[in-house]
Amino acid sequence: MAISLTQLPAVNSRESKKIIVTFSATPTTPTWTLQRPDGTVINSREDVAFSLTDNAETLHLYGDDTEISSNAGESEDRQLIVTATVGTERLVEGCVFAINRVPGAEADGRYNSKFRGHRAKG
Repeated sequence: MAISLTQLPAVNSRESKKIIVTFSATPTTPTWTLQRPDGTVINSREDVAFSLTDNAETLHLYGDDTEISSNAGESEDRQLIVTATVGTERLVEGCVFAINRVPGAEADGRYNSKFRGHRAKG
């Protein structure tokens, strides 16, 4: 039995990310968790249950799921972990992907006025 995770193209901060989850057999209780590589759960996305159509599902990560923390550099890694049970076997699969900071964007999503070429109104 296996879980396959297929990532669709890279993502910039605050854009959506899609990951296709496919199972080789029909599982029970599939869940996913989104975290940093150090294990810190992101956006309370821990053990999120999901349903399948024909043993597959596309997970859509967006908003705070794909926000870069203020102390991160130009990119920040995310780790998606999928777990499920098939019969008596527990399956676990994960993938790591980078979220890229949008050039000129501040941590709160506003654009740096210097980057945009005009003065900020005060």
